[in-house]
Amino acid sequence: MKKFFFSAVAALMALTASAATTITVADYAATNFITTDNHFSIAAEKAASSSNPPAYNETSKDLRIYAGGTLTITAGSPMQSISFELSAKGKARLSADNTVDCGTLVCDTTGGVVKVKWTGDSKKVVLTVGEKATLGTDGAGASAQFDFTALTIEGGTEGTVEGAPLYTINFTTDSLGWTIDNKVMPDSLTYVWIRDTKYGYKASAFYNGANYATESWLISPVLNLSAANVEHAKMQFTHARKFGDLSQLSVQVTKDGTTWNTITVPNWPDGSSWTFFESGEIDLTDYISDKTQIAFVYTSSNSAAPTWEIKTIEITEGIVEEVVHIANTPETAYTVTEAIALIDAGKSLHETVYVVGKIDSISAWTEKQDQYKNINFYISDDKNQMYVYGCFGLNKDSIRSEAEMNELIKPGDVVIICGTMSLFYSTYEMNQGSYIYSVTKAEGIDEATIESEKAEKFFRNGVLYIRRNGVEYTVMGAKAE
Repeated sequence: MKKFFFSAVAALMALTASAATTITVADYAATNFITTDNHFSIAAEKAASSSNPPAYNETSKDLRIYAGGTLTITAGSPMQSISFELSAKGKARLSADNTVDCGTLVCDTTGGVVKVKWTGDSKKVVLTVGEKATLGTDGAGASAQFDFTALTIEGGTEGTVEGAPLYTINFTTDSLGWTIDNKVMPDSLTYVWIRDTKYGYKASAFYNGANYATESWLISPVLNLSAANVEHAKMQFTHARKFGDLSQLSVQVTKDGTTWNTITVPNWPDGSSWTFFESGEIDLTDYISDKTQIAFVYTSSNSAAPTWEIKTIEITEGIVEEVVHIANTPETAYTVTEAIALIDAGKSLHETVYVVGKIDSISAWTEKQDQYKNINFYISDDKNQMYVYGCFGLNKDSIRSEAEMNELIKPGDVVIICGTMSLFYSTYEMNQGSYIYSVTKAEGIDEATIESEKAEKFFRNGVLYIRRNGVEYTVMGAKAE
């Protein structure tokens, strides 16, 4: 009897030790995510010296981390092993110099069979990608990458990772119980909200050249926030908006399924581009219950129909942080270096700001400029550079020709740009729809020109300027009167 008991215990222990969790990257389609069971978090970061951030490749369904970058895997309890399923690109760019901060990593291609496995005993593993593809089929001359489609983890499931959200969803991959209630729907339309694998849920009542009056609610499933036993909860979502008016859009919440209340969204897209913005933190503390629901409410009229896109939503435990505002004035325009620091901080990037810099180079005029009537160029200060994309002229005017562009700005001119900012992959930029607030020309203009063209002459900080047709020129060698 005793022998049978010990045999049964040994079998149970062996079964427990062999239990494994497989995480498929395509299920999350992201470079940083927490698994739906909250047992594991995956976080990829680029090397400080690299210009290539990690990326999810839709075609290969793999997570790609470039030379020098890191992959951090965190679990709710100690992990004993992690096996990686590399993609074709991952096998081509595998490095023998990949390292881990604990345990042992084996990268082996013996006999043409690729094996990448970590073993150890830790709740957290940080893998750093080597520099060259010394084990990959592309050869040691190629830069290394660590690209995988799935990973299988033994252990780690006896707890949840710290900071796991109370609720999270990415609408580009699934809808998981969300429903649509079309309260006002004309016969000419078959839908208002529709899910898109690139943009998430998208709402529009513009069809076949006409706007239609509608009211349509995108409603979450019932969320049991009280089950987490938390005192405070907050929500953030990413969204884009163009056309129409903000008064036509709202977010509502209920804690009983009956009474709905409109909640304040700190950050709204300015409506000038398709750039996605973080909503900012929204306090849900008063709505913690076992029947919490969220609704995105879209309305339109026969004269105005906005387009609203919702990509991701996350509800977490915590108190809402104080809102940080970055809007400024032309007189307090940020330098390029200051603007980049604000972009890195990632706060209130929906707000319109002024940035001053010297023009380094101007992109050549192309057919796109003929079509969109705006221009692209780089500005800098003494330390850093940023890209100005899809920029309009003074007073937000269109720039209609290459001649107009050359008349307006040249390399060396100092400009103040007004618009919103973002980090587009590895490029810091002023977003499409920005405009030139002022231009200070690099070349000087003599007094005769000032008189003949009836330009306005003035001094600023002891320097003589003239303003002609809204453009400011410095007068070289002039003395303050």
